[in-house]
Amino acid sequence: MMKADESSTSAVWAAASAAAGAPRRNTLGVLELRKRLGMTQEQLARELGVTVGTVNRWENGRFRPSPLALRGLERLAERAMQVERLDAYAPAAFSNGR
Repeated sequence: MMKADESSTSAVWAAASAAAGAPRRNTLGVLELRKRLGMTQEQLARELGVTVGTVNRWENGRFRPSPLALRGLERLAERAMQVERLDAYAPAAFSNGR
């Protein structure tokens, strides 16, 4: 059974996968997710415990991430979604009543 936060993470991952202008061969949106996070391939590789070559192969569509790597990518997609929520937050202007 899928938890509520897992379904929202899956939705974020699906959105990253379907990003406009994404190359067809990059069907999982790894490149788009990495760019949204502002990470280099090396940083993403280090975060997920894989090699830079592995990240490159994912981005070029030559290989698909393992189930364990997909869980890590979903976790990062959730992080990206949280950052975007914070960036979109605009608190109401405070007024001193004058």
